[in-house]
Amino acid sequence: MDLKRSLIVHALAISTICLTASEVRANASEDVFGVGTRSISLAGAGTATARDFSATYYNPANLALCKRHQLSVGVQQIFNELGTDVDVSQLPTVEDPFNPGQTITDPQLVPIEPENRTRIHLGVCIPLPAKLALGVLLNLGIQDTVGADPNTVAENPRFFAYGSEMDTLTMQLALAYRPFRWLSIGLGASILANIKVGSVLAFSITSDDPSDSNVLIRAKLEPRIAPIAGIYVSPIPELEFGLTFRGKLDSRLTVPSFVNASSGAISIEATLLADGRIWHSPNQLAFGVAGRPIDSLLLTVDITWYQTSKNPGPFIEAISIGDVLGGEVLFPPLEDFGFRDIFVPRFGVEYLLLAHDALALRGGYMFRPWSAAVPGSSGACQAAAQDPGTAACRANLLDNSSHWISIGAGYTFRLGAKPKADGDPGDPGGLEVSDTRTELTIDAFFRAGIFQERRVSRTEPPAEVPYLRDYNYGGQIYDLGGTVTLAWR
Repeated sequence: MDLKRSLIVHALAISTICLTASEVRANASEDVFGVGTRSISLAGAGTATARDFSATYYNPANLALCKRHQLSVGVQQIFNELGTDVDVSQLPTVEDPFNPGQTITDPQLVPIEPENRTRIHLGVCIPLPAKLALGVLLNLGIQDTVGADPNTVAENPRFFAYGSEMDTLTMQLALAYRPFRWLSIGLGASILANIKVGSVLAFSITSDDPSDSNVLIRAKLEPRIAPIAGIYVSPIPELEFGLTFRGKLDSRLTVPSFVNASSGAISIEATLLADGRIWHSPNQLAFGVAGRPIDSLLLTVDITWYQTSKNPGPFIEAISIGDVLGGEVLFPPLEDFGFRDIFVPRFGVEYLLLAHDALALRGGYMFRPWSAAVPGSSGACQAAAQDPGTAACRANLLDNSSHWISIGAGYTFRLGAKPKADGDPGDPGGLEVSDTRTELTIDAFFRAGIFQERRVSRTEPPAEVPYLRDYNYGGQIYDLGGTVTLAWR
């Protein structure tokens, strides 16, 4: 039986390595960090004010307000300073599987802190005939663009929504129609590429010959699409309203793995299924209003509802199929993370200066409430702690409320003008009016997100959760970036 158990455990370990090495994750960082330098400078209050490619995300109806062809390229650098006060040196140790006889800190307990990330974006806004406009947005994380590290439920403290899952490509397309000066409507879609992966692993546990092992990986690309719809209303030029719905979009991981392991007369065949939604963007409804008390001053307010109560969590569920493996190995079940719906308010201000409003100064504030409960405090986890027959919650999924303050500026260069055509009205200098000139706009922003400190105080019996019972977590996130936009008629 010992040989059989050892065989199964080795088979499972190697199979799991194959699974996690061949996964892919999709994500849309726009939900957390926004997109477009001007809109980010306004704290993401773009539902009524986005006028460039970022309207593809904030409100596709606003694309109809693009009066020029626009091409935008930008970069965003995110600096993460989120963490815990867990003393890693005090955590228990286990034997190093790669160096027998040596010990390492238990890897299932070490906190996972978000890393710094870099993102680039490319966007276009194109006016079309018949009062139509088209918008396209590509947003790409340049670290580990195709990769993933999801696992089954583990004790590692990790921050919800701020990890390496930001590192993937999202694409959004939208079309707007403006039947009247005061009204426009827009429809669009967020598109993710979802890859289904299957692996077949066969090996001999007693052989060092690589030819005795072989792995077959099968992958299938499946696009996933979520709708975006918006409306823009401006009853008077000084007052604007916007309303946007963004549909749910997630990246589901389904990985079947067949394991065939042999050792002498013993042969084990088993099937392992890893299944879960390793990233999830919830249904969202955003309302925005913007006003101009004077021509050079813009004030805007947004509030966005996120249906995060339906988030299934960032973990995958491993399911063993068959009596042999199923009787020997147990996997931790998914838990109740205490997700709740949240409302996020945003406030932005923009002031225009110089001739032709060439210089814009911006600022904004956003408050984002926590959407995941303190680890172990959800109703289901509290009930499990009181029931000796139920496994206690073990995950440490971290989230807390945060305040975000942003500042930014933009400057527009006019790159010459065409000679005035014969018979055209114009200025005495023989040039067309300024809005026919090609323009180059450079925008930049800086933002700080300050997270309130929260404390984890486990109430389960020590035998159920012996480690990581009491600790604090919090910190800051800083990001900055810029966009260059070329606009022409």
